Amino acid sequence: MKILVPLCFALLFIPNAQAGKLDINFENVEKYTDIDSGRDMQKRYTERVLRNMTTFFEEVAADLPEGDTLSINVTNIDLAGDTRMGSGAMWDVRIMTDLHSPWMTFEASVTDADGKIKYKATEKIRDFNYLSRSGLDKPFEHEQFMIQRWGKDLLSSLN
Repeated sequence: MKILVPLCFALLFIPNAQAGKLDINFENVEKYTDIDSGRDMQKRYTERVLRNMTTFFEEVAADLPEGDTLSINVTNIDLAGDTRMGSGAMWDVRIMTDLHSPWMTFEASVTDADGKIKYKATEKIRDFNYLSRSGLDKPFEHEQFMIQRWGKDLLSSLN
């Protein structure tokens, strides 16, 4: 037992064999279809949306082989749901309905360490069934699911 604990702890620090990089750009954010804050200050909310989307794409890039780079140029985002007036201008709420499924458009490419293009496409991902999944209650989980699904498809196409 005394040896098992340090061994398990040491396993946490073994580097992952997969270690791709991400290069991401958000183009014309002010023209995106829907990243409306509802209750929050718009500038802070926009920064939080972009930070989360970056994290989701980083998770995809982390599964690429070492030396590969995932380049993403996001051209539009429409978050799950739609904001509606609540009880006062500062209390708008995001309502989730079938009419307002999340979607995103972006240009994606994967290059290897030598700069050879392994994948290049203009993508539009959408999740029409976003309300059918239960247990999603963290911010931007619908968008995260959508990006993860796209990432799995990307990784399978590269193999």
